[in-house]
Amino acid sequence: MTKAEELKVLEKIDALIKSTGEDSYIAMTFAGIVDVARTNIENDWGEAPVEDLAAAREKIRKMEVIAKLHSEQYDGLMENYKKLSELYRFAAQTIRAAQCYVHAERVRLMNELDALSKNVSDEDITYAFRQHKQAQIAERRCAEVLDAYPRSPAYNEC
Repeated sequence: MTKAEELKVLEKIDALIKSTGEDSYIAMTFAGIVDVARTNIENDWGEAPVEDLAAAREKIRKMEVIAKLHSEQYDGLMENYKKLSELYRFAAQTIRAAQCYVHAERVRLMNELDALSKNVSDEDITYAFRQHKQAQIAERRCAEVLDAYPRSPAYNEC
């Protein structure tokens, strides 16, 4: 069949489709198909809208599966993030409490050292001084750990 013959058949098909009326299911189904067929005939193309539609629907189905998978992964990651955030807050509060305790202990030891009478032996003073130094070191380590992490809103000063 020649292109001219195909175009004549297409005109008959187009007239037949239009005769069903605009509200017809046939007209809705074939909307635009005559134009695609005409373009195929005139340009020697082989567009197949029904196949393209099926391929597009399959691609949509696959994308929906991928989107659901990513959504589930996101939900899992958010759950892990929330758990880790809670653990971080608890750890920061625990370290802060330890730092406050060490600070209080250092102050207590300094007060004891200050309260010692002049008759205290050098050995007692040396022991108290060592305890004070250990408390200073512990307090500094706690402060270094806390300073390495951003402070949470629950952060309280001693």
